[in-house]
Amino acid sequence: MVTDPYVLFLDEPTSGLDSASSKEVCESLQSIANSGITVVTVIHQPRAEIFDMFDDLLLLGNNGTTVYLGPTSQVADYFSNLGFKCPDKVNTADYIIDVCAGNVIGTGAITADLLPEMWIKARQQVVEQNQEVISQEETTSEYVQPYPSIFVQFYVCLQRSMIQFIRTLSSFFLDNILVLISGLSLATMFIDKPYVGPLPEAITNTCPAELQGVCSLPQNDTIVGQNGMSMLAMALVSSMASLRVFGKEKAVFIRESESGLKVFSYFWAKDIATLPSVLIAPLVFLSVFYTLIKPRASFWEYYYAFLLVYWACYGLGYCVSIVWKPHLAQLAAVVHVFLFNIFSGAVLPFPEIQKMIVPLNYLPYCSFLFYCYQTLYVLEVKYYKDIYNVNKSLSLMGFTLNHTTRNPLIVLLLGLLLRFAALFMLWCSKPDSWFNHITGYLSNIKLYMTRFKNYLSKKKQKTNEYGIN
Repeated sequence: MVTDPYVLFLDEPTSGLDSASSKEVCESLQSIANSGITVVTVIHQPRAEIFDMFDDLLLLGNNGTTVYLGPTSQVADYFSNLGFKCPDKVNTADYIIDVCAGNVIGTGAITADLLPEMWIKARQQVVEQNQEVISQEETTSEYVQPYPSIFVQFYVCLQRSMIQFIRTLSSFFLDNILVLISGLSLATMFIDKPYVGPLPEAITNTCPAELQGVCSLPQNDTIVGQNGMSMLAMALVSSMASLRVFGKEKAVFIRESESGLKVFSYFWAKDIATLPSVLIAPLVFLSVFYTLIKPRASFWEYYYAFLLVYWACYGLGYCVSIVWKPHLAQLAAVVHVFLFNIFSGAVLPFPEIQKMIVPLNYLPYCSFLFYCYQTLYVLEVKYYKDIYNVNKSLSLMGFTLNHTTRNPLIVLLLGLLLRFAALFMLWCSKPDSWFNHITGYLSNIKLYMTRFKNYLSKKKQKTNEYGIN
């Protein structure tokens, strides 16, 4: 149960227990089943109350043949129609076991050996009745698979995704606990460490000429480390949380896509179902971080900035979880986040990156964390412009106060591009996509080339042997 399975198999969990203890065990299994986990178990001599707890029953006869498979509530009526009516004050479970063992003589000519055959006939009757209903309707010689519309599929997938979210609230709470710990840890590092800008120009002019450049620098720019570390923490937690959205359902998606599931409906339903996580995580982080740090910018300015970080990194996590195998996805996500962070301006100032060789000097423009970091830095430092000359701090970082609207819009655009890239990758993972067809053809060509190469090498080897002889 620690791994939160989808199916739970048990072999006689009540063996060796008295009836009261067996009932408690089965009540626990029933509560597990009601939580969304399928429970399949072999039960040994259940009492009447325990027998009625089960939704469906598989009853096996001699040689393991199926005698009954269906709702538990209908098994008594089924055997009654065969001539085996359970007497009053007799446990139904014990009675049908006696019937299958041949210890009960029915009112008809049916014996225990005929029970599997009677079950097959009962199933065939259901099939024939369905065929009669179909034959009564107007049909054409051409069969058209009745697929739901793309909007119906979207609604169904969204409903299922929300149910999955509710059933996995433990993962949601765990993610937010990690966010809370990150905010608390970073807040303790930067508490009571405000930004201290450069000295007034009147004082710097009194410094020696060779020291005036140093004197004009900010005395303590804590915004660089404070916002850089907090942005990295949110990016890592977001990318880790987003790996579960598609990474755990690859096999399910492939199976359902072959049955007509539209990739567009499935993807956007899963993405929209993650909005509660995306919206709440920045609030949890700032509830501690903002309270302890007490920055100049407002709470909601920081919220929308961290919301952009969390939302964009979710798109990155989608791509990683679809492309990489599950055992490598976490490591790949961390590496991708660190690569984006290196060119965000938080590790090296943007002017220093621009001095690098081509194409490294252009990589910041491809990093959504570059625009996130600009947004975080500018929204805090602009509140000090009436106290200090913040232009020096901005020039050192390569930022400007004029892009307060542009940068968030670019992050939104890049977040959407990452989602469309993930949508394309998900579509390519379908077995019937042209991408898989092309890769299949290339694999066959490579296989034929390898075989042809081996054939030539063997032929050359035989020629050399004949030449030596």
